[in-house]
Amino acid sequence: MFNKSSDLEFKLRDEESKWIIEEHQNQMKVLQVGMWGKPDEPIDPFRCKYETRTVYIGKDGNEIMGKGCSFSEEGINELTRVLVEQGKGNTKDLLTSMSERTDFLPTLKRVLKGNPEAEDIDLSDVDEEFFDASTILDNSKEVS
Repeated sequence: MFNKSSDLEFKLRDEESKWIIEEHQNQMKVLQVGMWGKPDEPIDPFRCKYETRTVYIGKDGNEIMGKGCSFSEEGINELTRVLVEQGKGNTKDLLTSMSERTDFLPTLKRVLKGNPEAEDIDLSDVDEEFFDASTILDNSKEVS
């Protein structure tokens, strides 16, 4: 059980590991990657987890951690899959973000291979190192 009087603190994995999902008055919902530990304890990347949490902003401007939920790497991947499967997220935004991944084009080719709706999409002339997701988006509009 969590002991509110403990000297544990949350440490972000790095400065770019916190995203504000929603804000309302003096509170925000965040997604962050980090670990709980004692103030003098160094960050261990293997102990870092994704977590969603409500964070309150106190009168002094300091952040006060509210209740949260931690996810393993497998758990965050499953959460992402379920959200996308349920139609959540803007398709163009998702594809644009995914197109920046190194595994995007090879995976896209494997997924589209054998898909009758994607037969007219020619990916053979797309440069695998510099890929523009709008090519797929523009071609997919023609297929529809």
